[in-house]
Amino acid sequence: MTLVINCIKKEAVCFEDIESIHLEKLVERCKDKRIVLIGESTHGSAEYYRMRARITQELISKAGFSIVACEGDWADFEEADRYVRGHPLRATPFQRFPSWMWRNQHFFRFLETLRSYKDVRLYGLDLYGMSRNIESLHWELQRKAPNLAAQVKEKLGALHAMGIEPSGYHRFLKRGGASFQGAVQELLSVAEATFNPSDDSSFHILQNLRYLQKAEEAVRQFDHFPTHWNVRARQMYDGLQAVLNHHGPESKAIVWVHNTHVSHSSATGMDKEGLCNIGTLCKEHYQELAYTIGFGCYQGNVVAATHWEGPHEIKEIPPAHPDSYDHLFYETGLKQFSLYLQGEVKEHLRQKRLFRGVGTIYNPDPQGNYSQSCLTEQFDEYIWFHTTSPVTTITRE
Repeated sequence: MTLVINCIKKEAVCFEDIESIHLEKLVERCKDKRIVLIGESTHGSAEYYRMRARITQELISKAGFSIVACEGDWADFEEADRYVRGHPLRATPFQRFPSWMWRNQHFFRFLETLRSYKDVRLYGLDLYGMSRNIESLHWELQRKAPNLAAQVKEKLGALHAMGIEPSGYHRFLKRGGASFQGAVQELLSVAEATFNPSDDSSFHILQNLRYLQKAEEAVRQFDHFPTHWNVRARQMYDGLQAVLNHHGPESKAIVWVHNTHVSHSSATGMDKEGLCNIGTLCKEHYQELAYTIGFGCYQGNVVAATHWEGPHEIKEIPPAHPDSYDHLFYETGLKQFSLYLQGEVKEHLRQKRLFRGVGTIYNPDPQGNYSQSCLTEQFDEYIWFHTTSPVTTITRE
């Protein structure tokens, strides 16, 4: 154990605060990549947002990245992208649960920073904002194809009326309501025959319909977890692919998603459960042109909910389990650091240990937040904090 700890201490890049961390070597490792995926071990810890923003700014300014794609709904991030590019908002984004993931001061400060970069585009990769997809479609189609806008209103008006949460559609189906699958597919077929995706507005119309199609499919599979998870995961990947193709072969993307989506599934046992994720799909397709960065902490506080669609609360993250990677890093005595998971470090950290992850719902059972994994097969780099603090949420307008 002493040998492992000494190796970590020798290779770790320590920093006093996020603003002072030296990222030159990380940028050098990422400069020739097509995709850099940056994780988080919780959806509600301030340090992860701040560090992701810092890394992203460095990659934009020094390594030619111009796309930021996040684990948020496509249509919500359309509005955020409009704001970044100086256009007026058509709706207030990030109203759907879990709103604190993006309606927090740390992410909003990052949006302000992005406004200073001329060519950066912002995209969402998630698919649950069904009602907002329909709103965005209607706005764009009223301008470009009023007849098709009328069809959207006629065929999907009832779906839109169910609100911003897909759970309303799920309850509708459980009560015996007729699926909107055919209506969505019909509208998508018409749009694909009508619009040239090289045009930015047309691209967004097509993507809103594609996300709506996959969201509808995912909701129908709510009760079948592996299928539901994989529909969502593959759409995240397909959405990223569509964005990269839209911006051309020289485009490069930074992706913000949870560690669960970033890590290689074979290192966590997800593949044995029949589950895939965007990190695995990117690694398989782009190989050495994809780079993954994970995050973790020893203890702290986090914003999360007790149940789905419940109010956000500040939850305590207890000290890491003695058999976990985060406890191993705690034993180094270091406060916070980044660790490149290659060379001697990779050899020393091959042994599987417990790995913690907290999503939107906090599991009060400490054992329930862990899974067995191999850190060096999950990520290319890992950033660790001794203690984290909760994000500062922004009240809904």
